[in-house]
Amino acid sequence: MRSIWSGGACWVMSDYREFKDPLLRLALRKFEAKDPSIAGYILRDDYPDGFAERMLESGAFSRGPLEYVVRDRHSFGQEPVDVEWDADREAYCYVAVDSGQYVAAEEADMRSYVVNRYWLVESIQQGLNVRAAPIELLEGVLWDFGEARFGKRKASIFLSRGTSRGELLEQIINRLRDRAGKPPGLILTSAFDLPKPMPIFPGGHRMVMLSDCLNPTAETIELDMPVLEGVLRGDSLNREVEPLRYSSDFSSVVVHGRTYSFRGVKQRKIVEALVRRYERGEPRSHMSEILEEAESNATSIRRAFKGADEAWKEIIGYGDRGLCWLKI
Repeated sequence: MRSIWSGGACWVMSDYREFKDPLLRLALRKFEAKDPSIAGYILRDDYPDGFAERMLESGAFSRGPLEYVVRDRHSFGQEPVDVEWDADREAYCYVAVDSGQYVAAEEADMRSYVVNRYWLVESIQQGLNVRAAPIELLEGVLWDFGEARFGKRKASIFLSRGTSRGELLEQIINRLRDRAGKPPGLILTSAFDLPKPMPIFPGGHRMVMLSDCLNPTAETIELDMPVLEGVLRGDSLNREVEPLRYSSDFSSVVVHGRTYSFRGVKQRKIVEALVRRYERGEPRSHMSEILEEAESNATSIRRAFKGADEAWKEIIGYGDRGLCWLKI
């Protein structure tokens, strides 16, 4: 299941069901979930014998506090029921629904297990072969791995969770803005789906679902490096790609998945004028009209972008009978 965003509109959900190993699947789900714990009675019913021990031995989970809700093992429906301490029996007990009897709860049912989020962070650090410890930019939400090497190229790598929740996504964007100056890279998200609409991230970083970056047949965290390298090259695994996106001030424009940045005020106004006309169904415009609309004193598009990154020529065409246009 591939759901990498590259400026696209292909929203593919993944709750890691394609992962073969049940421990890895559970750990990844709980890493993303608001509630990082799982009850012992669920493990007993839904997972094989010895699974709890394997969870603890792997380091992916630790023992949590006792839970005061168990399944009613003495009734047909086995619905969850509350337990309470019985001083006479010196045990936690509950009233069985079918019989009305007061019975003791099994300790294994009351246990809980909590995912160790730093287990995943450390596993990804090892997979990236990054020596420096990751920096936690938002507690339990966003980690900065620094720069990882992909062949001759270096790229910034971040890990995030909760990106499908608006309040967390806004905090993540603000913290990424604080990390300005880092080379463009990837934001690996453990979320089950991608934000809608997808924002333009500061620094030109691209968001990738973690489920697309891991080997689903492995029993440990195993990064699929060719996938990451492909995304950094600009490859898209989406079936559908949105051709044009832009920030509110037109300082960033994404065309077919590639981000272009514009610093000059007049340059941003020129880009805005071209975008607005493109959206109105006017693919080509007179250069003089665009420059006038942008309040630019330049005599041509080329002069207006003098000193800017040459990449602007990849998305702005000009010179055909005094016309200019967006290359989309």
